[in-house]
Amino acid sequence: MFSLDNQRFIKSLDKKNLASVIEQWPNYSLKILEKAQKELSIPQNWVNKGKNVCFYKIIVNGMGGSGIVGDVAKLVANPRLPFIVFKNNKIDSVLDENTLFIPISFSGNTNEVLICLKMALSKKAKIFIITSNGKLLKLAKTKKIPFFQIKHPGPPRLALGPQLVPLLILLEKLHLFQSNHLIPVLKKNYQVNKKFSPPVLSKKNLAKQIAFTLFNYLPIIATSSKEKVLGERWMTQFHENSKNFAFNCQWPEIFHNLVEANLPQSIKEKLFFIILSSKNENYIKKLTFSFREKQISYLTIIGQGKNYLEKIFYLITLGDWVSYYLAILNNVDPTPVKHIERLKKLDYRI
Repeated sequence: MFSLDNQRFIKSLDKKNLASVIEQWPNYSLKILEKAQKELSIPQNWVNKGKNVCFYKIIVNGMGGSGIVGDVAKLVANPRLPFIVFKNNKIDSVLDENTLFIPISFSGNTNEVLICLKMALSKKAKIFIITSNGKLLKLAKTKKIPFFQIKHPGPPRLALGPQLVPLLILLEKLHLFQSNHLIPVLKKNYQVNKKFSPPVLSKKNLAKQIAFTLFNYLPIIATSSKEKVLGERWMTQFHENSKNFAFNCQWPEIFHNLVEANLPQSIKEKLFFIILSSKNENYIKKLTFSFREKQISYLTIIGQGKNYLEKIFYLITLGDWVSYYLAILNNVDPTPVKHIERLKKLDYRI
């Protein structure tokens, strides 16, 4: 096993300095926030004089990290309208002229999102695009679709903040969210972020400690059904950064099936459950009782912060760093996603 306090070794593996991107994402998000508050605008006829929107539902469409942006927005904004996060390419049955359709793609070239946008145009849905470039940006300009262009130096999966912020500002313009607490939350998260960064030694660095604990295990992340995006985020970061298999599950559903399962000892010894939550609750006590009874390894992590958004950002940030350090322990560069890129190219030939 490699030392996570050996800065030279970490830098030799992390060839594109992904650590800097993780550490700086709150600052990138603050810059995007300032820009969005000044520049993001919506058509006047989307909101009436009574500050009510002129559509009945919102659909956010994105894949991978961009899809998780929609999940986080739904969790923290809790808009009063039906809010659907769609991660597929066959969306026509739920689209109509009373829908606000929000396609999000960091590259602007996500195949599934482009297909859904075409359907949204044919159904005359109201559309707002969030992207950095590519075909999506070109379509926004040529068809005069409202859009917001983001800029971010890292890979799409680490652009969660820069993509989330304009989505939340859009919801604020629609009187479905209040962003006044975003600045202090992002500033606080930057301070939290630094506590997990590589210069902080393992004995004081929770992210490094968790990565050591998970090394050579199969992580399974358990969350509440409400906060399932936390499990999905940790799982996908393990996949892409650590090149490590991981799975997720949610309570209360797992109390109706998963807790009954038995495992061969050889498999049980390789599993490690991570319980994530913004608060300590009775379901966690029930779950840990089951794990102890079955002699399954687990770790409980409760979000830290003064408010709900701080706690969610804390858990997301911690997961990003854990996946980064697990990549180092796995002796892999956390940035490249060669298999994903290869399969994306195959998509266009199918």
